[in-house]
Amino acid sequence: MSDYLIELDSFEEKIISQLQQHPILRSLNTFSNPKLEDILLQKRWISLHFTPFYDIAICTFKSEEARTIAKEIVREEYLDSNHREDLVNDLIRCGLSRERIVSAKPSSETKKTVANLYQLVGWNNHYDLRAALALRIAGEVLPGEENKVILDELQRRYQLTTDQLPHYALHAAHDRKKVPFGIESSSHADRFGTVITHLVDSAEKVELAKTIMGAAYHVRADFYDQFHTEGEK
Repeated sequence: MSDYLIELDSFEEKIISQLQQHPILRSLNTFSNPKLEDILLQKRWISLHFTPFYDIAICTFKSEEARTIAKEIVREEYLDSNHREDLVNDLIRCGLSRERIVSAKPSSETKKTVANLYQLVGWNNHYDLRAALALRIAGEVLPGEENKVILDELQRRYQLTTDQLPHYALHAAHDRKKVPFGIESSSHADRFGTVITHLVDSAEKVELAKTIMGAAYHVRADFYDQFHTEGEK
């Protein structure tokens, strides 16, 4: 692995650790059912924007490799089932009614998160690098970590198995980073690693990549800040 990739891999591990230590994610087991359910209902709105988030990048990528990987990942979201439908069924198994799930409205903070996600894949210089990193970090690596934490808590709290929570279980399994940056792997996050290795060819590109990764991290982490109560921050 080149020095450039070693530096990116180290930076990525740092932001993964930072998200894992987010006060809200670390405290899920202390929250009441209504508060946890509110988090899950708001997070569903992020999930609903997954496909258009990817579609923007797919339509804009110059890199055929990046476009192909993104299209494959979107297809897999609908291969055996609709993952958005799976999410609703997971929430129903946790005790939420279908009416409550589909009637829940996004908060102003959640709307801001969605807008910021789209901004990550908006047109800019070095688009292929920017968008590939945005999809990897904000679309796969960090959501995978979030879903792993949520899956563990739902299993503990409601005595459910991974088979009963296919949305959270699948995304915890196939989204997360499994190998160092640039090494081939089947996880969604790792597939983008090979594309990015071809695009990061200078120290300047490393710094740009870290800036993009940091921005993607803040979009995901800042979403959870809305759930702090007075005096928690």
